[in-house]
Amino acid sequence: MAPRDRRGADLLGIVHEDGSSLGQAKSSPLDRWLLRRIMQAAGTPAISMRLWDGYRVDGPGDLVGKVTVLGRRALWNLVRQAEVGFGDGYAAGLIRVDGDLVAVLEAIYLSVRALRQNSAWLRWRYERASRP
Repeated sequence: MAPRDRRGADLLGIVHEDGSSLGQAKSSPLDRWLLRRIMQAAGTPAISMRLWDGYRVDGPGDLVGKVTVLGRRALWNLVRQAEVGFGDGYAAGLIRVDGDLVAVLEAIYLSVRALRQNSAWLRWRYERASRP
């Protein structure tokens, strides 16, 4: 049995292959807004990003894969620190990638890179954040 909070909601927010969850609430308007902002911050790569309840945001063109965020905790980790949040969530099984993982990561990387090159402010912000 998954750990639950005081209201009885599943703390892990795990979604089974058939789409059923262990008590995970339906995504809120804030969850959906955050997912859209994550896609925009990544330069809208050619992937489909989905939440645990099926809400999705698709990138343009032919999609190379699907990334499913299986819980609110994983979503907030992506917001706080995208690269680490993605890796930790994937390793913990809280983020699922359907399709070629390398192709999905490459699409995200190329999209972020193009966005940073086209935005002086983002380039400055990224370089400042990368300093030791």
